[in-house]
Amino acid sequence: MENKQLKKIISSKNAGFRSTTVTVPEWGGITVVLREPSVGAWSIWAETLRQIEDNNDADDKYSKRIEAEAILFASTLCDEKGNIIFDGEYGDLIANYGPVHSRLLNQALELSGIGG
Repeated sequence: MENKQLKKIISSKNAGFRSTTVTVPEWGGITVVLREPSVGAWSIWAETLRQIEDNNDADDKYSKRIEAEAILFASTLCDEKGNIIFDGEYGDLIANYGPVHSRLLNQALELSGIGG
């Protein structure tokens, strides 16, 4: 393989991420693409968790944990072309985040060798 072709493959969108296609029975059997989280998404998640530890309000801690997990999940969910589906619009996702989302996030985390 020539260098130009190799560079194109290595630098293509999502070339640095493992991904998997998953059927979600709870969502009418649709198929989604999950990829492992980006470094940026991990950083935001970790920073949010650090901030949570400084908070003494148990209800607020719970809400912030859900928010952090939902945003991390959003960074792993792609369309069939590899484009991230959520782009900074997390309100509905956070409000409706549940066990199915969490299960899918765990599958995405497993791609990077980190079980959720």
